Amino acid sequence: MTPMPDDRPDTATPAAARLVGTFGYRIEGDTASLNAEIHWSPAAADHDGWRLQLWARPLGGVAPSVLVAELALSVPLHSHGEPQHYAEGHVMAVPPAGSGQHEMTLRLVSTAADGRPLLHDEAAFGQPERFVQPRLEGASLRTGVGDGLALVVERVHNPRPADNFSGSLSLELWALAEPYRGGAFVGRCITSVRVAPLAGQTDSGPMVMPVPATAADRQRPWCLMLREWTAVGYVTRDHAALVPPLPARPPAAAAATSATPAARALPTMPLPTPMPAIVRAAPPRRAAVPPPGLGSRLMANLRQLLHRG
Repeated sequence: MTPMPDDRPDTATPAAARLVGTFGYRIEGDTASLNAEIHWSPAAADHDGWRLQLWARPLGGVAPSVLVAELALSVPLHSHGEPQHYAEGHVMAVPPAGSGQHEMTLRLVSTAADGRPLLHDEAAFGQPERFVQPRLEGASLRTGVGDGLALVVERVHNPRPADNFSGSLSLELWALAEPYRGGAFVGRCITSVRVAPLAGQTDSGPMVMPVPATAADRQRPWCLMLREWTAVGYVTRDHAALVPPLPARPPAAAAATSATPAARALPTMPLPTPMPAIVRAAPPRRAAVPPPGLGSRLMANLRQLLHRG
């Protein structure tokens, strides 16, 4: 079951059933318990596909409501004698992603002959709901060598009670067809990494993931999703929008591009006349003068050697 964004069904006129008396819900893990007192009119038998639905709408935002859970209903056969009946059941719950507060409403809908949903009644709960589920913190993109990218996630945290283990977790970076608003989505998974189940009040991280994005991926909105394995498959528990960086220009091309306008803008200037070099003459070297008496001593030594021979 994938959370469905609100497309606001048409209102049935007149309504064939209404919520009366008490109504409520309770969510424990992946299970939702829905209950309500319903007043059935005789016209209710002319409608099919009756459902009691629980919806969540973020407070203070423009995001649509998300279908959290729905309980199939049957019109009582003896509704003409006792129009008011109590309905209760346990179904799969898929809360919206994120940790913000939500306004909760209960809807009573049927299916028209052409397949369109018809809204017969709706009741709002006065207390906002904050869903406790795994979340990611500190996601950012880092540039590497050349045009390479890396995704850094500081940690993945499980805020549930200490004895409440998560399912297997998956961090997935998606290039989407449109910005993520909750529920189902369309796009391409650029990269992903599996995270082992986390006990409550524990976390995992930091983690670094390479991002092999294509040029087409960079033209789309990016969303990092933390998804948890449940009985209906992977369900998005938290998400963060990321802005894909534009590809960097090669340095040589960037230098040539920036130098060309500057060269064209500079006027032609005459080269300056070089200044004459100043040459300092070295002082004249003095001739070596032999010490006095050196020649007579050499001749005396020479005669002595010849006399001995």
